[in-house]
Amino acid sequence: MTLTQLQVFVAAAKAGSFTRAAEEIGFTQSAVSQMIQSLEKELGVSLFQRSRSGITPTSIGERMLTHARDILNITSCMTEEANVARGITSGTLRIASIPSVASRFLPGLLGSFRKRFPAVDILLLEGDSDEISNWLHSSVVDIAFTVMPDKEMQTLPLLQDEMMVILPDTHPLKDSQTLRFSEIAERCFIMPKDGCIRKMLQENHINPTVTFEVRE
Repeated sequence: MTLTQLQVFVAAAKAGSFTRAAEEIGFTQSAVSQMIQSLEKELGVSLFQRSRSGITPTSIGERMLTHARDILNITSCMTEEANVARGITSGTLRIASIPSVASRFLPGLLGSFRKRFPAVDILLLEGDSDEISNWLHSSVVDIAFTVMPDKEMQTLPLLQDEMMVILPDTHPLKDSQTLRFSEIAERCFIMPKDGCIRKMLQENHINPTVTFEVRE
């Protein structure tokens, strides 16, 4: 088992295709397939389910992915610490963010970061709160910007945002400056697909009736 095999394994899982993974990491499709087959033979398990539409990790493949990412993260940390000891700050910082923060807050922050650490590459992934939580737990990203994070996560509050209820002009509550949860408990919602709003309502004993969901 080599680091290159693990890098190919992680890249293939992310791309969902041996061909796309080969294009992204600069190998031939044949080389990627051979390295995955060699890794599967060494481990004695099938890491991917193959189909005409692409590849998906098997259940044991998902668990192996977590270990592979951990190993690659450790080797990356070793390289970065060695570079720091030599006076060089480099590496890759993998960031996950909800779209609103990625578009409004991060550009200025990342610009300042790049000026201080020009040798550090930044990988930014956008997702909803549930996706970001999964990425953190599976070590896909190093740090994340999200709302209402899991309680077991180590967090640092950066901003306080105001939650708004958007109502039509004909709604009886349209002139209210603030709303109590009890006032919206029996209402129908157009709900963002990000689960943070639903989670907030449920924590306040509201199981919302959702008419339909929207991405943004």
